[in-house]
Amino acid sequence: MTKHKPLTPQEWAGGNFRLMPLPDLYPEVTSGKRDQAANFVNLYTLTPTQLESATRVASLSEFGINLLLQRWVHYSARVIVPTFQFQEATAGFCMEADLLEEWCEALSDGDSPQAIHEAGTECMTWLREDRGGYTYQGMLQDSQTRSAVRRAMRKEMKQRLHD
Repeated sequence: MTKHKPLTPQEWAGGNFRLMPLPDLYPEVTSGKRDQAANFVNLYTLTPTQLESATRVASLSEFGINLLLQRWVHYSARVIVPTFQFQEATAGFCMEADLLEEWCEALSDGDSPQAIHEAGTECMTWLREDRGGYTYQGMLQDSQTRSAVRRAMRKEMKQRLHD
């Protein structure tokens, strides 16, 4: 990330495609560092260890993720993909992330990284369990079956909390 002034609507739509603006990323800061931008020219790969020791400063909404993907693809390939198409492609993964977070909040034995990691592993095992030719993880890719997975997970969580 790099500090960057917020883009005007004209700047957003008409250029600066190498950037994903993140205005007010640090709302408590009064200096120029308040507004940031992800710069696609300077991308880095992080290891799981680096991610575990990092401090999260923001979390994008599903629409924010779709905008990020739209700008990245446009920067990389000069193709403008409507955000709704990214939504169709990523909705199952976003639901999986939401369910994983819900599971970890409800079933982890504390806030330690180890406890959260263990709860996350349990959740992923449960989502990936073969249920006679299908998995709940696979069902999340179909908008028609996502709510059934959510209901089954909440039932499973209640059972685990009462056991």
